[in-house]
Amino acid sequence: MYLLIRLVYRLVRFLPLFLSLFLGKVVGLGFYYFDKKKKRIAFINLKQVFPKKTNKFIFSIIRKSFISFGISFIETLIVDRLKNRVRIQFREALPPSGNILVGIHEGSWEFYNSCLTDRFKYAVFVREQRNLAMDKFLNELREKSSLKICTSLKEVAKLLKKNWWVGMVVDHGAEKNSEIVDFFNIPVPTPGGAVYLAKKFGKKIYPAFGYREGSYHIGIIDKPIDCGGKETREILREINKVFEDFLNSYPWTYLWWYKRFKRKKKRRILILSDGKAGHLKQSLNLVDVLEESPYSIEKDILEINYKNRFARFLAEIFASFSTKSCLGCGRCLKFFLDSRNIEFMSKNFFDLVVSTGSLCAPVCAIYSKSLGAKSCCILKPNVTLSKFDLVIAPHHDGVRGKNVVQIKGALTHFKDLQKKVEEGKRLLNLGEDKKVSLFLGNFIYKEKEFCENLKIFLSKLKEFSLTKGYKLLVSTSRRTSLSVERMLRESLANFPNLESLVIVREKNYPFVMETFISLSEIVFVSSDSVSMISESLSIGRPTVSVFLEKMRCRHLNFLNSLKDDFLNFLVFPYSDFTFQAPQKSLWEYNYSQLQKAKEVLL
Repeated sequence: MYLLIRLVYRLVRFLPLFLSLFLGKVVGLGFYYFDKKKKRIAFINLKQVFPKKTNKFIFSIIRKSFISFGISFIETLIVDRLKNRVRIQFREALPPSGNILVGIHEGSWEFYNSCLTDRFKYAVFVREQRNLAMDKFLNELREKSSLKICTSLKEVAKLLKKNWWVGMVVDHGAEKNSEIVDFFNIPVPTPGGAVYLAKKFGKKIYPAFGYREGSYHIGIIDKPIDCGGKETREILREINKVFEDFLNSYPWTYLWWYKRFKRKKKRRILILSDGKAGHLKQSLNLVDVLEESPYSIEKDILEINYKNRFARFLAEIFASFSTKSCLGCGRCLKFFLDSRNIEFMSKNFFDLVVSTGSLCAPVCAIYSKSLGAKSCCILKPNVTLSKFDLVIAPHHDGVRGKNVVQIKGALTHFKDLQKKVEEGKRLLNLGEDKKVSLFLGNFIYKEKEFCENLKIFLSKLKEFSLTKGYKLLVSTSRRTSLSVERMLRESLANFPNLESLVIVREKNYPFVMETFISLSEIVFVSSDSVSMISESLSIGRPTVSVFLEKMRCRHLNFLNSLKDDFLNFLVFPYSDFTFQAPQKSLWEYNYSQLQKAKEVLL
């Protein structure tokens, strides 16, 4: 490998200058078109730095950046032929004593370092590269340009004492305990060696950068940063701000495929909503779990609006063909989403896209791949499982796969539970008597059977309430029909143990579910309601599924998946009112299952 590099070096030095630089451009374009991995990293990094820029603009920057890198590589080989083409500008006169120059991987940094040796005694702090042949070759070139090489901070310290100038980078080599500092509003580990040395030896820090202007290079040594009386993080932020301002003007000079943001400490999450409150709650509960990680989490919610019914079908087709090659595309989204969705998506970057339910699943798959982001679908999607990084599916859906986490029931968890319970007790004027509660959904298959059985069950429930001395809390759902509501009112009219009846259609309090479940010793829920059963079990109360009609297929599978460990069944003629409490809450079980999600998604 080393001999091959030496051969390229001799060839380039033999060629005319314009051909050498042209070869550098060809090398850069070769990387752009054939190194898919670096191109992908560059797109993701640029999209999060410039989220409001179009993908076309971003790819143009990536292309220029690869070309710039190719030319810089050739320039490193022919430094002596180019030194008369450099103009170095000083924003402030340099002192005679040595100080510290800091830079990033932008422009032709090896070339700039070699040019500075003509002006003062200059050394650079470098780390050994993985490619040992390239590392050996670069060190030979540096020494040929009278550039002294330091491989440890001790060596740097010795030279600073002797009033040498020393160059260091602040975008590479951050240790695990490095300061977390914003770079383009993204908190990333930032090496603090330069600041440490500047403080220890009373030196100033000079940010340095450069760019091409025609056939010349413009090198700039910025105004010094005085480290006296400042915190390390404050100084590093000041340094990063200098380079941010430069890259805003000359973004193509930077190596955007360098993993600058790989260890960033912030994650942006987009939740796609289908307008169903229950689905949105499940997505939010997943994000709550992810927020327990050491990362700072920012979340946005976008309600998906298809242009028409056919558009949803079209989205499923496109999603089935989505792959990693869709990076930076997403044009197909315009065919089926409304303009407000498209505008929001085109001007934002997210690290993770989450959806719940089949309606948003295709958009989740397509949009995440267009960003290079991770994706998570809760509940069984209507597209291939492999299109997502993670699928969280209830056991009764029967979904299996390497990227599938199985939970039981719905992903339900209540935040600020005690606060909501206190609010509910106060507004509904609830006493301290022991209580049972009933949550009523609606019929799925046969209204007549549902209503007849409900009438019988209510009679038995009232008898149980009076015998055991329980006050009764009753709530309908948004699905409950008018006829069922009417029967409920008539059956419970003048019942002495009724403490509260909430008709959701008339007044939907945000705290009823939490309050009624928390205050009840037993919770009765009609077997048609997946969400209300899951919500009761998530708090850990003894919960009874009341069969008011024959359950089939998916609903029956859901109920059976909970029967052994969590749920009690009550069937016609509703005479056995002996129930067992679950060994643990449903949320505790599901929470343990979700620990894999942290590893995969963050």
